[in-house]
Amino acid sequence: MEKASIHTYARNMMALQFLPAANIEPAFQLLALRANSEQLSRFVHYIEEQWINHAIFDIDSLSVYGVSVRTNNDTEGWHQFLNRKAGGQELTFYRLVPALCAEAENVQYELWYLREGHSNRSEASEP
Repeated sequence: MEKASIHTYARNMMALQFLPAANIEPAFQLLALRANSEQLSRFVHYIEEQWINHAIFDIDSLSVYGVSVRTNNDTEGWHQFLNRKAGGQELTFYRLVPALCAEAENVQYELWYLREGHSNRSEASEP
């Protein structure tokens, strides 16, 4: 495969999680058949062992099909917010601790707010 098609192949593998759970393994098998080099075969083996046939996590937990809120997006957003609040690139331990303490004080309020049925986050509309 050429460099561009290897890139597309890897992106297709990484996109498996966006399929319905029932379609992930068949799609993986189709992609696995296209592995035509030692490096791609090792990549396929890694995906199979770590994600498809994992001893603890099943395919259903891999799929994010139909999930409107993805935890990673929330976590990255919170991390960026905290970084800006605490000093960004120049963040030191002594700036981080007070920022984390201030954030921890807000947790009880946020929990109450959510339990009351309010949300301060917006979700992307579905196409």
